[in-house]
Amino acid sequence: MNRLRRLLDLVARRVLYAGVRSTVLPESAEALGIKADVPLCFVAESRSWSNLLVMEEECSRLGLPSPLKSLGVRGGDFAHSVYCVEPPPSWLFWRDNSARRSAMLDAMLATLRDAPEQDVQLLPVSIFWGRAPAREKHWLKVLFADTWSIAGRTRKLLTILIHGRHTLVNFSEPLSLRDLITGQPEPGAAHDKVRAELVHRLSEQRAVTLGPDLSHRRTLVRDLLASPSMDAAISQEAEEHGVTREAAQARARKYLYEIVAASSGITIQLLFRALSYFWNRFYDGIEVANVEDVQRLAREHTLIYVPCHRSHVDYLLLAYVIYQHGLALPSIAAGRNLNLPLVGGLLRRGGAFFIRRSFRGNRLYSTALFEYLHMLTSRGAAIEYFVEGGRSRTGRSLRAKPGMLAMTVRSFLRAPNKPLAFIPVYIGYEKLIEGRSYLSELRGRKKKRETLIGTLRSIMNLRGRFGRVYVNFAEPIFLHQSLDVLAPQWRTERYDDAQRPEWLRPVIAGIGTQIMTHIGAAAALNPINLIALVLMATPRQSLGDAELGEQLDLYTQLLRSGAYGDRVLLPAAGTAESIAYAEQMAMLKSREHPLGTIRYFDADRAVLMTYYRNNVLHLFALPSMIACCFVNVRVMSREKVARLVALAYPFLYRELFLRWPADEVGAAIDATIGHMVEAGLLIERKQHMLRRPGPGTALAQQLALLARVVQPLLERYYMIVAVLQRHPAERLAREALEEHCFLLTQRLAFLYELETPDFYDRSLFDNFVEMLIDCGFVTVDEEQRLTLELPLREIDEDVRLLLSSQVRHTILTMARSTQI
Repeated sequence: MNRLRRLLDLVARRVLYAGVRSTVLPESAEALGIKADVPLCFVAESRSWSNLLVMEEECSRLGLPSPLKSLGVRGGDFAHSVYCVEPPPSWLFWRDNSARRSAMLDAMLATLRDAPEQDVQLLPVSIFWGRAPAREKHWLKVLFADTWSIAGRTRKLLTILIHGRHTLVNFSEPLSLRDLITGQPEPGAAHDKVRAELVHRLSEQRAVTLGPDLSHRRTLVRDLLASPSMDAAISQEAEEHGVTREAAQARARKYLYEIVAASSGITIQLLFRALSYFWNRFYDGIEVANVEDVQRLAREHTLIYVPCHRSHVDYLLLAYVIYQHGLALPSIAAGRNLNLPLVGGLLRRGGAFFIRRSFRGNRLYSTALFEYLHMLTSRGAAIEYFVEGGRSRTGRSLRAKPGMLAMTVRSFLRAPNKPLAFIPVYIGYEKLIEGRSYLSELRGRKKKRETLIGTLRSIMNLRGRFGRVYVNFAEPIFLHQSLDVLAPQWRTERYDDAQRPEWLRPVIAGIGTQIMTHIGAAAALNPINLIALVLMATPRQSLGDAELGEQLDLYTQLLRSGAYGDRVLLPAAGTAESIAYAEQMAMLKSREHPLGTIRYFDADRAVLMTYYRNNVLHLFALPSMIACCFVNVRVMSREKVARLVALAYPFLYRELFLRWPADEVGAAIDATIGHMVEAGLLIERKQHMLRRPGPGTALAQQLALLARVVQPLLERYYMIVAVLQRHPAERLAREALEEHCFLLTQRLAFLYELETPDFYDRSLFDNFVEMLIDCGFVTVDEEQRLTLELPLREIDEDVRLLLSSQVRHTILTMARSTQI
């Protein structure tokens, strides 16, 4: 009988896999940490022959023991080694089946009682035949994907036929049966405890994969309208605007329907397949790193994905990656400008909810959005939003906006039932779809409003290849830990959202900075941004082939030392391959010459390449500042180098979101100097004196190019300070100062270097003035007029050593010869 059963299983498995294609997580057995000398028992939710056949096939591929072989425990000869937490149905319909205990689990427990040295590994396995984050209204769609309910035979057959090619098999971490029964001497209590823990693990995995079991959108809106906060906001809206309560409630309902997502399993499946075609058609692949950390956290934490915002593609890219790696699709916050006819409905059914750019003063809308967000977080639903607000037009990370971030923190403080983790995500492109439109907007052209026709035209006009995309999940930020550091009193104070504590605003700002810092620490170096970093530091954006290769090797060597953390992704290709790849992507040009090939950017391409350079500029800010110390002098003590860098560091720290706080950067400076000495960029003499390489050497040129990475930023800083010093006794209007420096910077760029998008970004000047105010270098009165303070004048004497004398002279001349 056993031979006949094995033969039948083999034939059935072959027939099943004629139409089934499965994805397995994790992809290797080594990641599970299974002990080879300990018996292994697989744990499933319910008895299903099709699931057992899939389990057997994937275990064979991974090299795991067969689930169809007997477990061989004392007390019974079981035909397979799969324990089902749900008992099989009884043929006696009047019999209560829920109280029955598993004979297999009883036999395993008896074995452990009789043999204290024995153990059994329990490996929970979840199999999903298609996935859907919510239940559908139409009865036919329920058959299309796996949901929270256990399917009957007919539904299971239809599900396999429809979704067999999109099957997900998820192996969880194995559990020790010995550890689970510790402290439970009674057999019955031990049985119940083990079963309860295994049911919890399987339910947890189902929630991670499918998301929480959310109600229908109409029911959800009804429940939100009935909440006490919405009820109070509706009453206030009616009183303040002199309308009936029914009219105010209708307005609130309109807001909620404008906001709330309407996730549809079939739409998600269609979008997933369409996106798979899109990536394969226009891109050369998606590099994903550190997603394993997110998969582990998803079981016990509410996840808030907070990626950087580079492109409209970001919305779909991150959702695609998350879904592809067996995680529940998040609810995605999108701007209302994307709620276009047809497109908006499709995105909403794909999990997007739409929010307005600004709703200051509209308490009813703000309450509706907050209550919806609170509902999602309280149920453990994953959420995705962009803390920067809009897309970065210069390639730099932007300051975090407090809106959605504040609502998330407030929601957690209101009901801190489940741990919440922010998941910062770095997204990098080798070639950006919106590159040229970004440049035109920075030059003053009005941003085009999104329309259905414009969107379709943009899609139809896509041509060529856009290289690889990089998605790197940064180190998570646990909200309760951040609150413990920034506001320890949160655990003892009773939180009242109507009267928010004074510490809430700085806490939100601190968490926003943490998020942007973690994103920067997970940057991905690729051939395009690395070559841009080198060539954009040269006067004519060109370099000999050999010199370019040496500089690329140097930058890679500096980062391989781990100076910026272990999550930074380095290019896998060698120098020659990277240069050839950039040329193949039409991002780099070459000119043959008898003395060697010259690599360069043409004029149009060079302006766009500043965007890619800015993606990773922060990774080299510290070594570049050290190199700047040797622009004007040949020899300097290690102590003075550290002091000069520490003076300028706070400004770069705030603008580039560098990973070391100003009071902890000393050790990083010392370590970076050591790496530069090892690379030959600096020569250390006795008594900790540092000397730059001799003039005319290759190393001297490399040091000079490295210094040019951050010099444009320091020049911009120095220009604002020079203008302030030009008017020492005057109170300058902040807006006039920023406009004047904006024009001076463009003039300086025209005289000495390439015109770049940075010089059209007014926010950079606003941010620097804000930093001067926060650091106490400048005071501001009620009329927003600025006055320079003494400490900045003293610092200026040292900081000017970091700039070339020629540029410094030009800045001072322009500051004296122009009036605000």
